[in-house]
Amino acid sequence: MVNQSKVWLSKDQVETLEKSCKRLKDRCIIQLGAWSGLRAYEIAKAKVGELREYTVEEDLKHFLRIEGKRTDQKAGQGLKKEREAYLPDRVYSDLVMLKNQEGLGDRDPLIPNRYGEYYTPDGIRERVYTISKEAFERTGNPDFKHVSSHDLRRFFAHYNLVEKGKNPRVIMAVGGWKNWEAIKPYLDKPSRSTIVKELG
Repeated sequence: MVNQSKVWLSKDQVETLEKSCKRLKDRCIIQLGAWSGLRAYEIAKAKVGELREYTVEEDLKHFLRIEGKRTDQKAGQGLKKEREAYLPDRVYSDLVMLKNQEGLGDRDPLIPNRYGEYYTPDGIRERVYTISKEAFERTGNPDFKHVSSHDLRRFFAHYNLVEKGKNPRVIMAVGGWKNWEAIKPYLDKPSRSTIVKELG
């Protein structure tokens, strides 16, 4: 399923998508895209055993090891690009709940399909489409008719860089963007709240 529309999601809209999820695993898909910046194929192939826990400033924080897409000069050479995506506490808590509900082990998919197997990337995209359709039926907001998994990743970049003013180098590292040119398209449209904050 190819979606040519580009939807600039707001925080409220992402939260509406989460509330529209009838299954915990669907909510985890939305969260991994919107709050951790994962691509559809990264969500599809993530393993339970790739969850990481570190003590940071005397507090436990959680990450997910990712084999990402190589977009530099080494692309096509069979070399994998690894990074650790940050998992906010709420996202990690839901992933642990899903793991316990499904009885998942380290070699199992982080987000299993109905057969307990790995989703395909298109399967993840289809779930996002279905959740978005349910959000549209619930709210009547036409934006939800066109939401894709890539829009969730766009939200991650835009929200953190534009809305929250986070360090671009950090966001690029955890999101897997190789340079500023790669992330610039995600910053094009300021939200209404940003416009009001700057000009109001």
